Amino acid sequence: MNIKYILSHPIQYQSPLINFLTKKGLKIKVLFRSDMSTRKYFDTQFKKKISWGTNLLDGFDYEYLNYVGPNKVDAIFPLTTDFTNKIIEKDTDIIWLHGIKNWYNLCIIFIAKIFNKKVFIRDEANHFSKKRSFLNKIFNYFFYKFIDSFIDIYLAIGSQNKKYYLDHNKIDNCVLIGHSMGGKTAMNFALQYSRYVSDLIIIDIAPKRYPIHHDKIIEALASFNLESISSRREVDQKLSNYIDDILLKNFLLKNLYWIDKNKLAFRFNLLSLSNNISNVGERVKHESKFLNNTLFLKGEYSNYIDDNDKTEITKYFPKASILTVPDSNHWVHVDNPDNFFDTILDFIKDKY
Repeated sequence: MNIKYILSHPIQYQSPLINFLTKKGLKIKVLFRSDMSTRKYFDTQFKKKISWGTNLLDGFDYEYLNYVGPNKVDAIFPLTTDFTNKIIEKDTDIIWLHGIKNWYNLCIIFIAKIFNKKVFIRDEANHFSKKRSFLNKIFNYFFYKFIDSFIDIYLAIGSQNKKYYLDHNKIDNCVLIGHSMGGKTAMNFALQYSRYVSDLIIIDIAPKRYPIHHDKIIEALASFNLESISSRREVDQKLSNYIDDILLKNFLLKNLYWIDKNKLAFRFNLLSLSNNISNVGERVKHESKFLNNTLFLKGEYSNYIDDNDKTEITKYFPKASILTVPDSNHWVHVDNPDNFFDTILDFIKDKY
């Protein structure tokens, strides 16, 4: 089974996963539209040279697609000229795409299916349904009724999205995994729809209530008047007054984009986050229990799960085991991907 994974550019949180899958013998080749994140370059908005500071290409096979126009990733560019040839190669069985919400990936989906390739999408199943305009509702209808028929495997995000996906594909026996807030989603889903889940894996989160601890970040972002900010560099400087962690700051800045030629905006709904931040850490509350095997993985240096949480974990998940991934913090899968994946595979080895 040969897989072509098409990405806009090398991405920090994707590289450990691709590396691991390659180590495990999966025949995967990544096709990048741009190399912009692999080199230090002068960013005209930040007015300084920036780079990831780490090698994003170690341990897996990759190739850059030929492109015309600027070597950057936005709504139009880069326009690649050879992606069709790569997709229809005889040794390609599966086309893997990250997201469906852009014209480029939609074109790839249609071409892949014309040439009888399977399509795997990682995205939010009802992404478009969150849009409020009438036109977006029409598109959402089109998406479910038409585009969905072109997709063979869909990695959905969110409880209702998972239920939609499982119902749509007639799946009633899955291994469900979730990290952090996604772990809370996975716990709630397993407790509410236990018949769908054979095994549950929760990464560095417990069912307990967590106090608000991202409020300073929300407060910082809410203090920006993007109407009066004319460059990314200004946002970068303002964030530096609130956030010392460079990786966290750069992660937040990735959500900044030009909504039009002279106006910046955040991709996330900041107003909704501000109004609902207290709900994010809410305790899992259910009358039912999940009676199948459950694995809780915690980071060695993370404080999200402590010894006192075992009682509440086993209250809802009586067959739970709690293991620690060494040399890792909250981002367990990034800090120690080999141990992380090996532990999960060992947990589900009898299933596959």
